Amino acid sequence: MPDGYEIALFLHIVGVAGLFGAAAAFWVAMMALRRLATAQECRSWATLAVWSDRAFPVSSLLVLAAGAYMVEDIWNWGDGWINTSLIALIIMGAGGGLLITPRVRRIDQALRTAADGAVSADVRSLVNDPVLWGTLHAFTLGMFAIVWNMTVKPGDAQAGTVVLLAFVLGAVSALPMAARER
Repeated sequence: MPDGYEIALFLHIVGVAGLFGAAAAFWVAMMALRRLATAQECRSWATLAVWSDRAFPVSSLLVLAAGAYMVEDIWNWGDGWINTSLIALIIMGAGGGLLITPRVRRIDQALRTAADGAVSADVRSLVNDPVLWGTLHAFTLGMFAIVWNMTVKPGDAQAGTVVLLAFVLGAVSALPMAARER
């Protein structure tokens, strides 16, 4: 029979899988929105983007609750990799709520009210928003940085450097896309 830690570890991993699954669905939806030509083609992809965006908080809560149990059970809140990853997850949750969610909802609403036919320049502008893409790139790399920290369990400075580099490199990786759209 599994003990509490093993159950928490399982739930933690399920939450991480949920985060990565939601991110993958979100990326697919957003890339489809970038390339499709008509509003009617884009509507279902916008819905997928909204729904996958809604999966992030649910998966994050599972990751946090199971992670907190594991820390209380055998780890220590003083470990840098734990606190850095926790802070990164909180930043991504707050940043997603402030920078991604409202933009995705605007895209969805604009497509719901758009006439059938070619995607308007206004909708195209919403889809190609550089803040949306920069945040998406940064947070995707941030998720990998957290997994790195969970795997390697580095000290404070190393864990922070990994997360900071991931956020910066992720945001910078969106610059060529933003430049192309101008």
